[in-house]
Amino acid sequence: MAISGEESLADKELLSLIIRSGDEIKDVLTLSEQLLKRYGSLNGILNCPAEQLAEENKGMTPAKAAVLKAALEAGKRATTPRISSVTVRGSADMARLIGPRMRILDREHFAAVLLNTKNKIISIDTISIGTLNSSLVHPREVFKNAIKKNAFGIILIHNHPSCDPAPSESDLKVTEEIVNVGGMLGIRVIDHIIIGGEEYYSFKEMGYLF
Repeated sequence: MAISGEESLADKELLSLIIRSGDEIKDVLTLSEQLLKRYGSLNGILNCPAEQLAEENKGMTPAKAAVLKAALEAGKRATTPRISSVTVRGSADMARLIGPRMRILDREHFAAVLLNTKNKIISIDTISIGTLNSSLVHPREVFKNAIKKNAFGIILIHNHPSCDPAPSESDLKVTEEIVNVGGMLGIRVIDHIIIGGEEYYSFKEMGYLF
């Protein structure tokens, strides 16, 4: 396969370059097409466990699955800003930092971003992983690590795989519950951000949080 520039290659061609190991090009392309058809996209493959990739696809050995997952993870990290000790200055900052990680997920992930007194990120903790359109969140789980790590404030953030960032009734209810618990604990809920595709919704920007 002649390479005129990686950006010019189709997804199946990129995959075939990663997973080929002495196989005929035709067989590797067929496997790549099969992977994309079964999992929908490169992100879908990335979110599938390596063991499952090997079990469900003829020609995909555990070693190839591990290499493929590692290559896709490296690509994701290369396009995701580092967040260690980053100072958060606003909702747009948070959406820019976390958005790339959230928008590729095919299930709702609910996370809490823990901040110190200078609004620097202490950690980002995944609280729950839900279904295609919902996640179960309890305030106890949200604040457990915040208390342990002596967080001054938190930013709630989750994704909508539907790509519509508008909050649901459940989102409004859980935000109110978490804000109330945070008030009793002395840990301020600074914002709740919903990532939907390339867009985001900020409870603070919309006037729900002060």
